[in-house]
Amino acid sequence: MRTAQRAAWIATGIGLVIGIPVGALCAGAWRGGPTASMEARAPHAGGASATVAPRGADSALLQAELERLREELAARQEAPARVAIGPGGAPVAGAHAASDSGVPDELARLLESGALQASFASDPDGAGAFLFETYMRAQLPHEALRVLRAHDLPAESSAEVSQALFAAGDRAGATEALVLGLERHADDFDWRDPRWGPHLERNDPAGALAALERWKEARGNEPDARMDTRRAALLARLGRGAEARVLLDWVWKNSEPNELAWRALGEVDPPLAESRLLATLSGDGAALWDNQVRYMQFLRNQGRHEDLGRAAAAWLEQPQVDFEECAEFLLAEQPVLYADALQRRLAALPDDGGPAPELNAQLALAHERLGNRAAAVASCERTLAGNPFQEQAAQWLLERDPARYVAIAEAAVRSWNDAGSWGELGNQYLRYGRTDDARRAFEEARRLQPDEPEWTQRIAQSNAVWPRVVFQPNGLQVPLQYVNPGQGYVLKVK
Repeated sequence: MRTAQRAAWIATGIGLVIGIPVGALCAGAWRGGPTASMEARAPHAGGASATVAPRGADSALLQAELERLREELAARQEAPARVAIGPGGAPVAGAHAASDSGVPDELARLLESGALQASFASDPDGAGAFLFETYMRAQLPHEALRVLRAHDLPAESSAEVSQALFAAGDRAGATEALVLGLERHADDFDWRDPRWGPHLERNDPAGALAALERWKEARGNEPDARMDTRRAALLARLGRGAEARVLLDWVWKNSEPNELAWRALGEVDPPLAESRLLATLSGDGAALWDNQVRYMQFLRNQGRHEDLGRAAAAWLEQPQVDFEECAEFLLAEQPVLYADALQRRLAALPDDGGPAPELNAQLALAHERLGNRAAAVASCERTLAGNPFQEQAAQWLLERDPARYVAIAEAAVRSWNDAGSWGELGNQYLRYGRTDDARRAFEEARRLQPDEPEWTQRIAQSNAVWPRVVFQPNGLQVPLQYVNPGQGYVLKVK
């Protein structure tokens, strides 16, 4: 059967359940219209699993499923009709309800005529796709899972119904759907695909471990440091520390442990994990933030907050510490220590200021984390007064108080009074979608440097209503042309 015909029947079923006229949906599928997107859900062409329904016609099975659909529609017809209500509280004229009396009659005709059975007589998985889509659109994920068990549907179907079942509170069903997808499509998806392994690990660690072990068996149980680390982490999470420790010993001997391996070892054998972490802090390794933060994360996970504070304070007093590099962790865990260390570093700077703008930008983040918005704004202002293009401070203030940023930046650029600075400010505005401000800046640059065609091009870019298009005064749409990464798309001026 052609995919378009299958899409039409799928559209028919969906339309019946949600109350859209069948003829319109079928016509859309035949024309390649909106419903033609259902082709993306055509049955998987790969090898079928043991749970796939037998090939060939199975009229009784399909008839039973379609009767269930008719019963669902009948129940909806008997329920009080849901009428759309307008803003004033009055019913909206012509609002369409799923219980429209013509819909179940049309379904009855399709069933009694045998049209649906005939359409899928030699295509059981096509029938499965039809039923699966219909149940999903009807918000009946448990019925969709029942269909998935019997039909080899695409992997995306497993992910879709799994998410719906998780949302409905059915963890067991959601896990089953993902496991079916993993078993049937193991060659198509990496376990680390967020729709699969990580999704299972987060919501059902026991189910994830069982699925991962079956997944490995399908690949011959060959050792794999990354996947064995995931198994160890799941075992640790489930309280099976001895088994996790055996796997982690193998990982340490045969590979470079990743962050998940360190975290799992900290759960199953904290003394061993700490001794190995401290070993990474000896010699040149002590100067590496990656090593330091790994040890601090271990202290946090062990609940040793005083030790964490001492380790963070010692790190922040290092002469070469990179405050931006360690900001994410220390702002979350030790914001007071971080802010105090920044202020001491700023106070000790020489008269020329050196890295003061960058440090003030980080201090703004620290003040905001501590709830002191006024101090955060003041830190940003100190940064931008000398360099209105400092990326971190500019982004912070543009997102929170754009009018203040415009005032500070334009005061600085006006004092310099050169076309290049106005042009750079215009580019800054464009990056944040402030086209009116960008146009003003480019016009000022053109006033100072009238012979430079770039400013005319930039003004045109600021006037573009649609991406890469300029509207001319005569109403014509003129495409911008790509020049280089620095200039981007510009209007070519003869």
